[in-house]
Amino acid sequence: MVAHHSRPRGRSTFLWMALSLVVVLSFALAACGGGSSTPASSTQPTSSQPTASSATAAVTITEKTGTHDIYAFDPQTLTVKAGQAVTFTNQSDEFHLLMTADATGTPTTDAAPFTATTIVPTSRASNTTTLQVVFTTAGTYYYTSKLVNRLTDGNHPEGAWSQGWGTIVVTS
Repeated sequence: MVAHHSRPRGRSTFLWMALSLVVVLSFALAACGGGSSTPASSTQPTSSQPTASSATAAVTITEKTGTHDIYAFDPQTLTVKAGQAVTFTNQSDEFHLLMTADATGTPTTDAAPFTATTIVPTSRASNTTTLQVVFTTAGTYYYTSKLVNRLTDGNHPEGAWSQGWGTIVVTS
């Protein structure tokens, strides 16, 4: 029979909780770094593969409750460091082509890092429901999405706007 000592176990639990709190606070402080208002149009194309040293941030695409074809990005605003990957996870039933937008969420021309290949797949037709985009240049990136690769039943027009929009602020 193995004897258990409650005192070291409690101390160990306390140390792990304290370490976890320090890690969470470190991430929170890092996310509060200053922002930049450099427009996204001055960026260079980015790779969809993150570097080994970069952390990944996340944005989730959801359909708004009680609506049909009205989507949202959560969080709507995200701050990351240059070189950091953002993973877009699609929890909706539509493919979303991420596109550059202006500050009001109105789509603009294709510009890096959002191009014709930044499609976030859906589980309706794929086992993969994520897409990673690496932001290499500091600036403010506004984006929205267009619904693509839709059902061909006459009720799902190709290229409809998702009505969701978001902002990613990239700091240096």
